[in-house]
Amino acid sequence: MINYHKLKGSPARGNAGYSYNYCRYWRFRRRAEMSVSLPASLMADARINASRPAASGSRSQSLRVLIADDNRDGAETLGMYLGLSGHDVLLAHTGAEALEMASRCKPDAVVLDIGMPVLNGYEVAKKIRLEAWGTNLNLIAVTGWGQESDKRLAYAAGFDHHLTKPVDPEQLERLLTEGKSPPA
Repeated sequence: MINYHKLKGSPARGNAGYSYNYCRYWRFRRRAEMSVSLPASLMADARINASRPAASGSRSQSLRVLIADDNRDGAETLGMYLGLSGHDVLLAHTGAEALEMASRCKPDAVVLDIGMPVLNGYEVAKKIRLEAWGTNLNLIAVTGWGQESDKRLAYAAGFDHHLTKPVDPEQLERLLTEGKSPPA
């Protein structure tokens, strides 16, 4: 299990951008730190979006989001983006790990890859929906499988939304903040 902590930002040298540091902790109390430098224009956009009031009837802007994807780089990148958007992010890399973590942490939303080892995303979604805490959870499939038949399978498994990779981060953010809705 990896826990991300709030990012701390500071202006980069020469005001060319913004540097962010984050830490992650593994189960055995090992610690790793990483610095990420982002363009100043991205940080300006983030500050503008953060200052906008939430739309009436929308959920709180800060959610606990579980991201489950066996592609570690993709999961961590998406986690960093959502962390910069103000969400608390949890990461899992197998379906079994995602199910255990969701049961323990009770996230507001779960972003699942379909083609994961151990349990695939369809199986995880079905198992989550059987739990009392999972009936109103916002489940989002993020996958490379984008045929209409894949979307039907995702909705039948209990997903609220289906996104095909590569994901538009703004679209994902909209789906997270709008919350659960029936498939179209």
